[in-house]
Amino acid sequence: MANLLGALRKARAHEQAAALLARDPAAHATLDDPRAVAFLLGALRKARAHEQAAALADRAAAHATLDNPRAVAFLLGALRKARAHEQAAALLARDPAAHAALDDPGAVAFLLGALRKAGAHEQAAALADRAAAHATLDNPRAVAFLLGALRKAGAHEQAAALLARDPAAHAALDDPRAVAFLLGALRNAGAHEQAAALLARDPAAHAALDDPRAVAFLLGALRNAEGHEQAAALLARDPAAHAALDDPRAVAFLLGALRNAGAHEQAAALADRAAAHATLDNPRAVADLLGALRKAGAHEQAAALLAQRLPTAVRFDAFLKMGDHQEQFRFGREPNQSAAAAWGWEDLE
Repeated sequence: MANLLGALRKARAHEQAAALLARDPAAHATLDDPRAVAFLLGALRKARAHEQAAALADRAAAHATLDNPRAVAFLLGALRKARAHEQAAALLARDPAAHAALDDPGAVAFLLGALRKAGAHEQAAALADRAAAHATLDNPRAVAFLLGALRKAGAHEQAAALLARDPAAHAALDDPRAVAFLLGALRNAGAHEQAAALLARDPAAHAALDDPRAVAFLLGALRNAEGHEQAAALLARDPAAHAALDDPRAVAFLLGALRNAGAHEQAAALADRAAAHATLDNPRAVADLLGALRKAGAHEQAAALLAQRLPTAVRFDAFLKMGDHQEQFRFGREPNQSAAAAWGWEDLE
C-alpha cells in the first residue's frame, strides 16, 4: 500500500492518490509486520495524510506484533521520526525487549540500538541480558553484529557473557564474509583466544568460493588476524578459478585482495577470466573492474575488455565516450570488433 501510494504521487496521479486515501488504508492495514506498518506510516506522512498517520500510529502502538526485533525497531524509529512520542511510549510500555525473538542476533542488535536511541535504557539492558544468555550462535555475521552492539551500548558484562558461550565454536563456516565479520569482531573485543579457536576450525577449508567479494573479505580478515597459514590454505583452493563473474565490482574486489596477498598468478588468472567472461550490463561495476585491471597492471585484459566485449554489451555511442575511443573508432568497427580502417564516401557502393 505504501508503494502504491508513493507510485501514484510520483506519477502525479493526485486524484487517484486522494481516492486511495479516502478508502482509509490506515484503518485496514494489518499489523503483523511492524516494518511494513512503518513504511505505510512514512508514506501517509509524505502524502500529508496526518490524521490517518496518527490513527495508524495509535493502532500500531497498541496492537503491532512484537516478536520480530528488526521490524519493531523500524516501527519505533518511524514513530519517533513522526514525532508520535505518545505512541512510541505506548509501544515501549508493551515491553518489546521481553517479546523479541532471539533467533536472529543481528536483528536483536538492531532493536538494541533503537531502544537506546529512544532512551529506553532499562529495556535495552534487559534485552542485552536476554540476548547474551539465549541468542542463537550459528550465524557468525549476526553474532558479530550483536557483539558489536553490546560493546557500543557499554554492556560489557553481557558481551563477556556472550563470549563465554563460545560463539567461535558454534559458528557456521560456509559463508566467508560472515566468518570474516566474526573474526574481526572477536579481535576488536580482545577475545584473541576465541579468534584463534575460530582459525583452528579451518574456515579456509570450509568457505564457499563462488562469491568473490565474500572470499576477499575472508582473505583480508585472515591476514589481519595473522592467520597466514589459513590465508595460504584459502589461496591453495584457487578462489580465482571458482569466483562467479556476474558482479564485476565483486570481481574487482577479489582482484585487489589477491594482489595484496601477493597471489599474483591467481590475480592474473582472474583478470583473464574477468576480461573474457564477466557480466557487463552494469556500467558502474564494469568501470570498477576496468580500474582494478589497470591497477593490477593487467593492461592487455583491460584493453581486450574495452575493445572486444564492451562495445557489444553497451550502446556504441556510450562506448565512444570512454577514453580515446572517439578517435580510435572514428570509422567504426570491423566484424571482429577491431577499429575499422579509414574510409571515404567514395569507398561506398
